[in-house]
Amino acid sequence: MRVKSIIFILSMSVILFGVLIPLAYSANYVVTNISDLRNNPYIYSNHDPQINNVGQVVWYATPNPNVYDIYMYDRATVSNISNTNYVLLYPIFNWFPKINDNGKVVWWRSDMGTGYDEIYLYDGTSVINLSYSRAYDISNSGVVWASYGSDSEIYLYDWTGVTPITNDSYNDGSPQINNNGQVVWMGGGQIYQIYMYEEGSITNISNNAYSNYSPRINDNGQVVWMTGYPDYEIYLYNGTRVNNISNNSYDNYDPQINNHGKVVWEVDDGSNYEIYLYDGVNITNISNNPYDDWHPQINDNGYVVWVGFNGSTWDIYLYDGIEVTNISNGSYNNWNPPQINNNNYVVWGGEGKIYLAIPSSQDVEVISPNGGELIPSGSTYPISWGASPEAVKFTLRYSINNGATWKVIASNVTGTSYNWGVPVQKNNKTNCLVKVTGYNASGVKIGEDRSNGTFTMEVVKLTSPDGGEVLHQGNPWTITWRTNRTIRPVASVKLFYSINGGSTWKLIKNVIGNPGSYNSTVPYVSSSSCKVKVVLKDAGGVTLGSDISDGVFSIQP
Repeated sequence: MRVKSIIFILSMSVILFGVLIPLAYSANYVVTNISDLRNNPYIYSNHDPQINNVGQVVWYATPNPNVYDIYMYDRATVSNISNTNYVLLYPIFNWFPKINDNGKVVWWRSDMGTGYDEIYLYDGTSVINLSYSRAYDISNSGVVWASYGSDSEIYLYDWTGVTPITNDSYNDGSPQINNNGQVVWMGGGQIYQIYMYEEGSITNISNNAYSNYSPRINDNGQVVWMTGYPDYEIYLYNGTRVNNISNNSYDNYDPQINNHGKVVWEVDDGSNYEIYLYDGVNITNISNNPYDDWHPQINDNGYVVWVGFNGSTWDIYLYDGIEVTNISNGSYNNWNPPQINNNNYVVWGGEGKIYLAIPSSQDVEVISPNGGELIPSGSTYPISWGASPEAVKFTLRYSINNGATWKVIASNVTGTSYNWGVPVQKNNKTNCLVKVTGYNASGVKIGEDRSNGTFTMEVVKLTSPDGGEVLHQGNPWTITWRTNRTIRPVASVKLFYSINGGSTWKLIKNVIGNPGSYNSTVPYVSSSSCKVKVVLKDAGGVTLGSDISDGVFSIQP
């Protein structure tokens, strides 16, 4: 048994209660070594895995002693997505990848020959060099990074172009971006403050006399960070005000926040490190053992994972709101901090291998849409799911902001499928999810699941050129696109092209009406990083929808 303590903070008073949390083992999880699927005997060390809500996993590994490469597990196979040339005079290190729910990956590359530290982006088809940097983050809305140098600045790439967010005389670092495009970072001279960027405006949300570090933001714009006075405390910005939610005499580190405002962090209580959970009202010590526990992560279901010492080895622990489970339960050390997605899949690294733990059973499981689908705006789409016999009625919901908010599709649905009248959208929505909640005959909730990854409600789709083509200067060129239902009639279409992967755009033509294609001539430029963008406009010039090439294409002489 493990014992937890619940701290109630009421009118500045703290009351301690002791209750028991049982320690279980991983009977409810199936653990797989996914790094063994790489089929390359020369890869001998795998590190720092990250997982998205689709179940894709990325990490870095060593094909030979002079190279680190980035590998992706796509739920079936493992592929090398950085694919560094192994015949090198100097070592090349690709490491610390991050992945969004659309399978786009960003990482840091160190070139020991040039001495450069750069960040690279894999967009699903090609690899793009974004900038010089070591500090970066990715979400479904874009990539942010801090420039490399004595006066670092924050930049945003929103899949169409690069925007400088800051331009000041002090260092800005540790940027984070949520799925709605809000960005937070720490910046300042002698004293670091926490800043938020939203719709072109920057706000100092910490605004205190102390140094503030390691901000994290959820999709509702709530932010947590740690402040170094008088000891390290955890602060939460809830959208209107800032509160000290740890408020103890210990050092508190590494806060993480989910989309419901629940926060986890690690606490040095003077004898060892423990994991604390704030649920919006109460604070719970969920590890509470005589050993060290580090690096917590929390998903939107309130599940928490961390790496903890058991007296002889380091293992991976999971708290599901009721009990703590050792899901690695091995005789080897699991060093890399675990990650958990919203389907309760857990990934971690141990002894040079990457492990994926998947729940062994579910009472309700969404089958479709389950991530990656392109669903036409205004169409009819069949939602399907599986369920245990006890689930007899279901409520269906959808989200267009990766689960931050939900709208009801239908209630008291029977069976395991439903024809959904997909709502007409104002633009392409790329962060969509469906959630199915099951109830028994007494109306008691017995299970819930949502799409493993985001899908797109598509207003318009650029169909050509869409990536991979090789075009030649001066040749005839037909640009094509497909339009689904729009909220108002389309009066005109603007077409653009880019030769730098979408950083900047040049107008091709403002087409009257919406013919679905336009005949032009390939411009006299040379580039292997070209894209096209289509933008639908109504009679008032308001954008109804837009899309860009999924991948880059080439223009040659």
